[in-house]
Amino acid sequence: MDVIIRPATIDDATAIAKIIHMAFDEEVDQDRVINQIMISNTIIDVAVCEGQVVGFVENFVTRSIDNQLRLELDLLAVHPDFHGQGVGRKLIVWSVEFARALTVHQIRALIATTNSSMRHLCADIGMAKDEYESGLFTWSCDEKAFNIIADITSHLIRVNTLTYDGIWLEGMLSQSAIENAQNMTIRQTLDVVGVVYPIQSKAGVQLLHDNSFVHIKNFHRWTLNLQNDSS
Repeated sequence: MDVIIRPATIDDATAIAKIIHMAFDEEVDQDRVINQIMISNTIIDVAVCEGQVVGFVENFVTRSIDNQLRLELDLLAVHPDFHGQGVGRKLIVWSVEFARALTVHQIRALIATTNSSMRHLCADIGMAKDEYESGLFTWSCDEKAFNIIADITSHLIRVNTLTYDGIWLEGMLSQSAIENAQNMTIRQTLDVVGVVYPIQSKAGVQLLHDNSFVHIKNFHRWTLNLQNDSS
């Protein structure tokens, strides 16, 4: 099967939205997909077979708390009719090569513990699985207001993707860090705060629950450290 990978165009928006629905049972407005394709800090590439979009990957760049550049392999999906034909692997390899061209320090992917196909793909290209299983916890915006509190141990990352618009909270978890993330979400009219946190850390998990975060599912972080880092 001849599959080519290329940057997405606005003409691909309908196909991408349909694949998201089939893969994740999630409705995404076509206008949102078009907007994401046109945003410069979001990289969306598609897999095309005989003129049909059969898969896509969405990546974007973030900076770690120690200022290292990372490429986030955020969302990848393949049309069900093309599963098992190497499309997902081609998209991941394309993303790794793109990361090398950007001279980022690391490429990362958050893979559900139940997603065996993606785990195998990540392992096959040399990505390493984090030792600890983590839960994804999210908080959706409400009307409560929070004060900004000085906190240099946490790291707030603004993200805008095909499926949500929100804040990632990284670094040390604390009440002040949580409230700062919630406040930023409210002030910028965003959708959600997301935290990936080790499930074995009972105190941290309880702190998230105490602040109305919902446990979505469990993941492992997969990473590939690249030779040409950004330092």
